[in-house]
Amino acid sequence: MSQPIAIPSRAGDDPGDDPRVRGRMHRTAERYAGGIRESLAELAQLGLVDQAVAHIRVHGSAPLFKLYLINDAELFFGFYPVMRHDVTVNGETIPTFDPMGKDTALFHHTATTDPDALGSQYVAEAARWFGSIWDTIAKPATL
Repeated sequence: MSQPIAIPSRAGDDPGDDPRVRGRMHRTAERYAGGIRESLAELAQLGLVDQAVAHIRVHGSAPLFKLYLINDAELFFGFYPVMRHDVTVNGETIPTFDPMGKDTALFHHTATTDPDALGSQYVAEAARWFGSIWDTIAKPATL
């Protein structure tokens, strides 16, 4: 999150990139990544899975949606609406344009044995898109 991106960004009288806003997003990503790693480690410790590993990569595009792809068969997708609101960073209030995903409606798609079914196509294309990002512009996260 060291490079400027469109959102999150500073709003208000002087809109644009703000390292404080990017830093806030980085800390949010660290919390989520840490939660995923801890959950996977717990699954392995409880013996519920043989092995649990999280590979986390990041890229410089603005976060516009969330996409959960499970076993190349189930997909959940939701848009992040951009909201203007004030955030507090190190005790300072900063007006911000922020992608908000906490209450995002998730649309469910399921792949079936019919490759021409809408769900199968959606899951396949989402997996292809994800792979293209992972293999090209995404880099290992330092979270």
